Amino acid sequence: MLGLPIAEIINENVFRWVHDDDMPTFKANFASRLEKPGVPVKNAFRLRHKDGSWRHIESVGVNRLDDPGIRGIIINYRDVTESRRAEEALREGELRYRQLTEQATDIIYNCDLEGRFTFVNPTGTRLTKFTEEELLGRHFLSLIRKDYRERAAEFYTRQRMQSIRSTYFEFPAIAKDGSELWLGQSVQIVEEHGKPVGVQAIARDITARLALEDQLRQAQKMEAIGRLAGGV
Repeated sequence: MLGLPIAEIINENVFRWVHDDDMPTFKANFASRLEKPGVPVKNAFRLRHKDGSWRHIESVGVNRLDDPGIRGIIINYRDVTESRRAEEALREGELRYRQLTEQATDIIYNCDLEGRFTFVNPTGTRLTKFTEEELLGRHFLSLIRKDYRERAAEFYTRQRMQSIRSTYFEFPAIAKDGSELWLGQSVQIVEEHGKPVGVQAIARDITARLALEDQLRQAQKMEAIGRLAGGV
């Protein structure tokens, strides 16, 4: 743990390697061991490695000074530096993911295998006009316009039954105030240990795009009629 040979550790005071910020707690726990013979006392602190880095250590110590065969304090040390780094990386990853989903202009949500919301980002609540509390636990089909629900249910049932990892589907959704918006949605099956545990979806508001496409089609029709009339 320290990168030192045993000869440089024997007869040395362990306090010399403890981080200054951890020293008060370290000393208090050590004193607690002296006061409570036979009682395991846990501790967590940093020890300085030979290369100057700090190792995160967890320990359990028991006062056996009264035991004639031991006459000492037995302490088991465990280096948890890598697990601490992994936990920190996980926290940072979760923070980045949360920032990404909160700032995204698309709806990002998760559902369980029953199709009920387990997570929805702020854009989802803003566009649907439902609160997060109203959406969590709600079935996603309840937000789809009634004449599209059966079609959507069949589409996503087929995705799950055939283990299609990713799909794209467009449908009209109904907000809480009754207004309609069209969504283009990509859905991916989420797996753990090779088994599906839910789905993650990204849905984009395509209402304006579809309206423009419809206007373009109408303009093209009028242009065709104009050409026909000119020919006549």
